[in-house]
Amino acid sequence: MREVAGIARVPPGAMARPRLLALLDQGGPLTVLRGAGGLGKTTLLAQWVSGLAGPPWPAWLTLDPTIATRAGFWVRVLGALHRAGLVDDAGLYRESAAIADDGEHAAAAIARAVAGADVVLVLDDFGGPEGFWDEVCVDLVELLARGQLARCLVAGPVRTRLEDPAVTAAVPGAVIGPEVLRFTPQETAALAMAAATGSSDATTPVSLPPDFLGVASLAPYLDESLATVLAPGADGAALLAAVVRDGHGHWSALSPGRAVVRLSEHFRTAAAGRLATRQPDRVPQALALIARWLATEQADPTGAVEYALRAGDLDLADRAMMWAYPLARDDHAHLAELLEALPGAGFAERPLLALTYALYLNAHPARQGRAAEYFAAAAEAARHRTPRASAADRVVLHGLQTAAYRLLGRRRRMIESARWTLRALPVVRSEPVDPAHGQALAVAVGQAATSLLSAGDLAGAAAAFDDLAGFAAEQGWGHFGNLAASGAALVAVLEGRLAAARAALALVRPEAWPEPWRRGYSGALRTFAQAWVHLDDGDPDAALAELALLSPHEPTLEHWDVLGAARALARAMLGQAPSAGLELAQLRRRRETGATLPGALARLSVIEAILQLAAGRAGEPVETAPGGSSRPALQAISAAARGE
Repeated sequence: MREVAGIARVPPGAMARPRLLALLDQGGPLTVLRGAGGLGKTTLLAQWVSGLAGPPWPAWLTLDPTIATRAGFWVRVLGALHRAGLVDDAGLYRESAAIADDGEHAAAAIARAVAGADVVLVLDDFGGPEGFWDEVCVDLVELLARGQLARCLVAGPVRTRLEDPAVTAAVPGAVIGPEVLRFTPQETAALAMAAATGSSDATTPVSLPPDFLGVASLAPYLDESLATVLAPGADGAALLAAVVRDGHGHWSALSPGRAVVRLSEHFRTAAAGRLATRQPDRVPQALALIARWLATEQADPTGAVEYALRAGDLDLADRAMMWAYPLARDDHAHLAELLEALPGAGFAERPLLALTYALYLNAHPARQGRAAEYFAAAAEAARHRTPRASAADRVVLHGLQTAAYRLLGRRRRMIESARWTLRALPVVRSEPVDPAHGQALAVAVGQAATSLLSAGDLAGAAAAFDDLAGFAAEQGWGHFGNLAASGAALVAVLEGRLAAARAALALVRPEAWPEPWRRGYSGALRTFAQAWVHLDDGDPDAALAELALLSPHEPTLEHWDVLGAARALARAMLGQAPSAGLELAQLRRRRETGATLPGALARLSVIEAILQLAAGRAGEPVETAPGGSSRPALQAISAAARGE
């Protein structure tokens, strides 16, 4: 059998079904297999994939209950393509970041990742009641219609939008329904004969412990270690064999050399429902055990966070969140629904839960007013947690703590946390860094650098962005390298060193940007620096076009003062100084609060003074906030215009 990462294992002696294999051979770009469990969909797909000599090259993904968002689905597809050798490491990290930033860009990210490859994507246990499946179907159709996937074969128990007439008109294919999948009398007789002669998969008879299937149905999949955790004292391997023998699930290769058992979706739903009705107290206990298993043995912190929250184990959820961060935007919103149900005390001494919820609130203009209390809770909880944490955990905690202090406007505290982050980083970098943990560390360093920049410590910010650049180069993370170069460019702009800013921007590699970063919130530092370079070139139209990339994010953009200052100056250069001044004043009324940092106020007041002079009101006294040489220079120009 062809070795394909993630593929379901075909049981020894499994019956071949030539009539169905022929239908798969003849299928167009999209083939849907729909029917209840027990009709042989998974085995059929595994047999067909094993016969592929390639190209096209297969990638297999079995879906599980931890997938709860559009972004979560596509990140796992990207992982399956990577395991199949169809996406390299750089593509995996770059496009994972793109999907995490905005699930709407998932199809484009997958298309970039597999460009030039001839790919057959096989999706088992596809579909469900959640609304995000509709969005996933639209993405799949887009990829197939544009020829960015050679084929996609989908198997699941429920009807999805892939069977809509509009889809079948746009993408040629076939739907193989339950009436076709059902065993013929001849196939049924062959199965009975195989069972009678013992040619089917023989296992040592084992009785499953009471309620084992109920608690197992809550897990995304089972391996020997989890089976033993859920049934203490039992033989995990024997339990898995019994589950498959009794027809409740099938073997699947999670990765090469690592087999797990996945319960059939229809059986999982029924067993979980029975457990919740008969023994509701067992549900949170089992969820907590599964959460710890996901966190410690499966390296799946995002799944662990969700399971821990559903179990009510908030301490475990907070610890897992440290390494799940930064979350995909869709996952962020999904987990926020669970966090919204927590009482205020649930965030005490749990900094990552508080910060996650605060960032969710802060990203929505209508909810921003509630974010401050959770940022404050996150900062305070991190301060208490830090002394007990490991070295790597302390770096992450301080990095996220400085972000909370910055958004609260607590300048001294944010500087202290930022500098601590950077002092501790070399110790952590001296040891091998796991990629999943490394992403959180890189985010922490980026937050520290941004805090120093916001505080006006430009030399410290430049050094911090250099640290981030070195870390990104070590790990081969081009997207974080771009972030570091963009930050260095903006530091140079704020210091008035435009030649240095151009040199830093030249280090940005366009191909390494996740597309949503380049045009969105995460690429804002590059956008700001490039806009100011355009202004220095005397090209205000180009500066305004650059800043327009951030328009969708402006209501919640953190560095709104930098954007507003550059846009006002560009409009003044176009002869629109009076209206630019009015617009800037309106922006300040909307966004300025007691948490606005002094450096932002100084920048804005200087630009307002420049607009006043550009509007022909040089004779009026100029009022600017303290900060640098701009204030006395502008006041001197105004005084000269009055003859003083």
